Amino acid sequence: MSFRITAVFSLLFFAVSVNAKPMNEVIGSTHVDGKYFFTSTDFLNEGADQIRSMGSRVIKVWFNDRAATSYPWNSVWPVWNASNPFTLVKLAQTSYYQTLFSKDFKTFVLLAEDPDVWFGDGMTAAEVQAETNNFKNLTLYLMETYRGTGKTFVLQTWEGDNQLRFDTPDGQEPPPERAGYMITWLNARQDGVDAGRAAAAAEGITGVTVYNAAEVNHVVKARQGIGITMTNNVIPSTHCDLYSYSAWDSVEDPALFRLALDYLESKAPNKLPFNKYNIYVGEYGKGEDPQGDGIAEKEVVRRATEVALGWGVQYILYWEVYDNTGTQSANGNGFWLRRRDGSYPPMYSYFADLLQKGYDRVTFLSSNGYYVVAENGGSDVVNADRLPPAGIWETFTLIDLNGNTLASGDHINLLSTDGHYVVADLGASNRVYANRNTAGTWEDFVISSTNGSPSIAAGTPVSLQSSASSLYVVAEGGGGPGTAGVWANRQGVGAWETFTFGNNYTN
Repeated sequence: MSFRITAVFSLLFFAVSVNAKPMNEVIGSTHVDGKYFFTSTDFLNEGADQIRSMGSRVIKVWFNDRAATSYPWNSVWPVWNASNPFTLVKLAQTSYYQTLFSKDFKTFVLLAEDPDVWFGDGMTAAEVQAETNNFKNLTLYLMETYRGTGKTFVLQTWEGDNQLRFDTPDGQEPPPERAGYMITWLNARQDGVDAGRAAAAAEGITGVTVYNAAEVNHVVKARQGIGITMTNNVIPSTHCDLYSYSAWDSVEDPALFRLALDYLESKAPNKLPFNKYNIYVGEYGKGEDPQGDGIAEKEVVRRATEVALGWGVQYILYWEVYDNTGTQSANGNGFWLRRRDGSYPPMYSYFADLLQKGYDRVTFLSSNGYYVVAENGGSDVVNADRLPPAGIWETFTLIDLNGNTLASGDHINLLSTDGHYVVADLGASNRVYANRNTAGTWEDFVISSTNGSPSIAAGTPVSLQSSASSLYVVAEGGGGPGTAGVWANRQGVGAWETFTFGNNYTN
């Protein structure tokens, strides 16, 4: 898991890096098929406004010929028929989606489906070409229309393991050949997006991005080698930009959730610009008991969110803004960020606070050229004994508590890849661990540049100071095999207490 390949570490400081981004460009919510509404705004945009008012700039919506049933309130959708055939581009041109896409969301995740294409019984050459053209046309339309806006559109499928099992009797596996049909279908979609991007590039279009994604949902079964699964039987033969995990099979068990992300990553082909971090959480959540206070459900979601952040997914999409179960007049399963009575559950407050913070994927290189590592990916001690290049154990998620650009003197938390907070443990002689489920004073560090720079970016020399003790973090001996413990017990900053900061998403 951790890499020990010798390299000239100083060259790493000049690698291309991705700047920190606000947490609100990582965490968002789905909006589809809610059973209640509060305003006279069309329902698609009412839910979008609710998500945006929470602070998020990432939204997931359904994008298919069933918009009239997914977003019925205060809306009059086109009737699709032989004289007005449905296309994805026509849907994007409706006033409701145009209004949505004009809002200041950074990323729109669209569950994009063409009703005329079904892979389950095999795909003819004509169907493959039609699907490729569908996604080429949509990609080019989005890039032409929203050029220069900085927006990102992710065109994804729905839960693929369920699609594989469509019309399969309970307890039985889908026809083995269906996995091959799905591979053909997913690659046709990706080929269309690739072609649309190429056409846009030929027009000189910049400032807008379109990605293609495939969604899986039975990753736990895949890890166990049970039956035919999208993760094992489909994903390795695809070349999608991104892979979405609808994480209902593991969301309530943080350790299992982390293992599921690891397993999906091992099967998903790496592809630029994300490389191994081409995974996102497309669905997760915990329904609130309408008779309870929502605290227990919030804690399930909080731990899952922090595991996903620590692991380094691209997006985290909560299910959902308005509950889509029950009826128009009766409570359902409590999957909501705003309750039917208009009140807000603890989940909403958790996200509203988190969305104000900053987010980055970072590394720390000791003065001897060894990376700081959370052993076993977390739940263990922190050392400084890994030679470049940095792997996932050597990469941490930095949460900038005041948001904005990371600056010298900011208070931060650090998450290991398994979603545990890094702590200066005052009860263990200030040893540094990555084993805390929650963040308090002991998990709060002040990051400061040691060269006088007011901002912190890749290559900046930094110190880390424990907020609990005011003592500085040190890599004993400057880091290296055998003397590599990391502690928070120094009164001042010297070479051993100085680390070179790095940030990237390409490990």
